[in-house]
Amino acid sequence: MGNNFLGKLRQVFGARDFNKENDQLLHTISVQAMDARYEFGDMIGAANVLRMLLEMYGERKKQNHRQKGRKFIEFILSSKHQDLKNVGYKHWQNINKLIHLNQPKVYPYHQKNLEQAIAFFKKEVKGIHQINIQSTEEI
Repeated sequence: MGNNFLGKLRQVFGARDFNKENDQLLHTISVQAMDARYEFGDMIGAANVLRMLLEMYGERKKQNHRQKGRKFIEFILSSKHQDLKNVGYKHWQNINKLIHLNQPKVYPYHQKNLEQAIAFFKKEVKGIHQINIQSTEEI
């Protein structure tokens, strides 16, 4: 009985590893890699990939743009209404807060915020679906 209970606890709370098929996702910056990391439970990794996707999209839109924070999000969403820019900035702040937590386990509201940010940016920024970059180091 004790081993069965401990086994279930390890299964629920233990660290999960990527299998070999998903190992390449550790070295990829793409929407598919972000979705796989989110579904796997790697919230920090998914937030990092989303942030990198948005930064790469900004660089593709204009070289050496040099905007940060609110100006960067307004630059990315330049053709959108001001309300959408404000919502985008709120999601950008939530992504950065999640990354700076740097904890493997996140609170449920962080998970919900990340899910909403992913859905928002996938819908509003069409160009991030075209970005697929292989990296030599783990992201």
